[in-house]
Amino acid sequence: MGVLKCEVHMMGRKTAAVLLSLLLTLAIGLDCYAQTTQEKIDSKKAEQRETKANYQTAQKALESLRSKKNDKEAYLTELNSQMEELKETLAKLERQYEEKQSELKLVQTELSDAEVLKEQQYEDMKLRIQYMYENGESSYIELLFSAQSLADFLNKADQISAIAEYDREMLEEYEKTIQIIEEKELQVQEEEAAIAQLQSEYEEKEEEVALLVEDTYIQIREYESEIEDSKSEVSRLLSQISSQENELNALIKKQKDEQAAAALARKKAEEEKAARQAAAAQNGAAQKTPEKTSEKPPSSSGNSEPSKSQGSSSSGKYLGRFKLTAYCACEKCCGKSDGITASGTKATQGRTVAMGGIPLGTKISINGTVYTVEDRGTVYGHVDIFKNSHQAARNFGVHYADVYRVS
Repeated sequence: MGVLKCEVHMMGRKTAAVLLSLLLTLAIGLDCYAQTTQEKIDSKKAEQRETKANYQTAQKALESLRSKKNDKEAYLTELNSQMEELKETLAKLERQYEEKQSELKLVQTELSDAEVLKEQQYEDMKLRIQYMYENGESSYIELLFSAQSLADFLNKADQISAIAEYDREMLEEYEKTIQIIEEKELQVQEEEAAIAQLQSEYEEKEEEVALLVEDTYIQIREYESEIEDSKSEVSRLLSQISSQENELNALIKKQKDEQAAAALARKKAEEEKAARQAAAAQNGAAQKTPEKTSEKPPSSSGNSEPSKSQGSSSSGKYLGRFKLTAYCACEKCCGKSDGITASGTKATQGRTVAMGGIPLGTKISINGTVYTVEDRGTVYGHVDIFKNSHQAARNFGVHYADVYRVS
């Protein structure tokens, strides 16, 4: 029986050795494959960096186009304002020109009337002069000597003098009136010409502004077309970044799973080795004291921490050793401050974490605390834990811990 037991134990040891060799080979193979996955991760990260650089360039180009469009729209608004002012000025000049034409007609009528009066006055003077020439001075002398008294004589003399003075003054007055009217006519004509010149200048300016408005409007339409193209490019790059992010998360998750499997294989190998050593020690003790061999059978590796041997713990499936940071619902951390997560829930300390690569709503266990993945912003393998304040998030720092998937 002792020889049979020894052979059985020898066979068990050989089987265990073969199993250990297979596990180590599997672990080494997983490590090699993990390195290949790491190369894929590095390649995907480089690809994503290039895409993000292109996105930044496209975003800057889009902002530049928007800025130029805004400048052109402001310029167009200014041109439209100038156009309205020009139209108002032209309308005003048109009214002034019409008023000057009416004024000129009135002045010309006054001048014509004054010329008629002047001619009439001149004809009257000629008749009086002709009368005086034909009758000589006898009529005036007779008129003077017909006076009844000295006072009457002086009155008659004053009358004769007043008639002559009146004729002279009226002639001078009409000449002066005609001169004033002629000057006024010239002034009105000059003002009318000046208004016409202004009209011509403002009409040219209106045409110039109209051309600028048309050209600016065309440029705005071109900018709008370019902006739409740029927005499409930015959207495409964002979609590409999102796709690359998903691919990267899938690769990182795969790497973490491989690392976890390799770690599990090594741990199982170590447990098997420890079990064999324990079994060997028990067999040695049994050979020395055979009467005790039946009292305590060797422990099986399957009974040593069964939950961990299946790749899980009391907390759930082991995902790997992840990087831990913290964030809060502020502008610096999230770019907004409403506290609404990617899943639509309100971020809550002690429950909410952010991580990519696994579905929203997945529960994970970290150091005995169960969290729910409700937010995004980090790749798979990097857990961002929500805190109520920015200071608390900063104080948290950076840690690493084993993470388990609860559901």
